[in-house]
Amino acid sequence: MPEKASRGARREAAILKAATELFLKHGYDGTSLDMVIETAGGSRRTIYERFGNKKGLFSATVEATQARLLTQFSALDWAKASPEEALNRVGTAFLSALTAPDAVALFRVVIAEAPRFPELGEAMFEKGPERAYRMVADYLRTKADAGVLRIEDANLAARQLVELLKGDLYLRAMLVPGWQPGRREIERHVRSAVSMFLHGVCGND
Repeated sequence: MPEKASRGARREAAILKAATELFLKHGYDGTSLDMVIETAGGSRRTIYERFGNKKGLFSATVEATQARLLTQFSALDWAKASPEEALNRVGTAFLSALTAPDAVALFRVVIAEAPRFPELGEAMFEKGPERAYRMVADYLRTKADAGVLRIEDANLAARQLVELLKGDLYLRAMLVPGWQPGRREIERHVRSAVSMFLHGVCGND
């Protein structure tokens, strides 16, 4: 990578990092471009050239944060394990990422801004929850085609499973400031959700 392009990439990453921290801490209205520049360096010109404006920068921080959270989910190798083992492993990683402080803060900010920026809410749903649904659906469909699971509608089953995995832990994390489930609580919840799914929705013996 040419040195100029490398410097540009580092500058963009620094701006995104600073903007993410500021947006999550102060919200959209409470964060100004001057605050981002003071933290990350650069200039308004750099932000306008790379992100368009404050709204574009906000959208970029949301997309980058979601991509980082989903990486923990998609990087797991769940193809070689039994369905119960695979879903427990993936479910634990998913719920841990979803209830992490930065993920909770991100969802709170986007929910607050969705009425003003409906396209942002739609984009977040498509690049976040919808991607998770599709990944789970692909796995369930593969297992159904192999005769391992009995599933008529993999897309519907995936949505049901993801919502079971979220359960009350995610809702409590969203509504109670400073609260976060512990690892054992997450694992216990996920085991129960996966068991309910496999023996209920899939009808496994």
